Amino acid sequence: MTTLTSGLSWNSSKKDTLSLLLSPLNADDLKEFVHRCADKLCGRKGPSEEKFCSLGRWNRSQFLEANSLIKEFLAECVVNDYDKQKVEERLSLEDSQFQALMNCLVTRKDELQISILNHFNNGQSQVLRDFDWKLKWVMGSSSLASHQETLLELDMSTVKHTKVPMNSESPMARISVELTREDVLTLISALEKARDSV
Repeated sequence: MTTLTSGLSWNSSKKDTLSLLLSPLNADDLKEFVHRCADKLCGRKGPSEEKFCSLGRWNRSQFLEANSLIKEFLAECVVNDYDKQKVEERLSLEDSQFQALMNCLVTRKDELQISILNHFNNGQSQVLRDFDWKLKWVMGSSSLASHQETLLELDMSTVKHTKVPMNSESPMARISVELTREDVLTLISALEKARDSV
């Protein structure tokens, strides 16, 4: 499920490629393919390359690309809680194919949400554990006599796993950065957006 962590933006190139790859499948084949891709996202066996390539509609590379793109698309739909209209805007399919796709999204949504959430919770990532800050006033140097800039020195202690208890003795990484006033405002804005999205 590495595609889940690579940004969930569905650009027009991916949309056109996936629409083109799925167009040869009839509604029943598409329904089975999408459900098997959902199974793969949930940690079970995915679609059979042999079966779907034997239908004569894909070669191996097309199958792998369709498999990857539909999993990424399902994840984006679930994470962003797309309704029918949003899905329709992002993928061009015939009515019967579209209904097959929506059937999977509606019936498997809860299962996919749990699987995607577990994937992110179990992933290796740096988590902020503690921080400290100091305010500096840079007066200047021999090369720059009157620099006079305010800098914020921010020291952050992070751990490498999301499930590490706060009282454990896990190894911590220390990150130190110096931020200008504009950098601080950008950081605050990013943190506010992250807080609002939770």
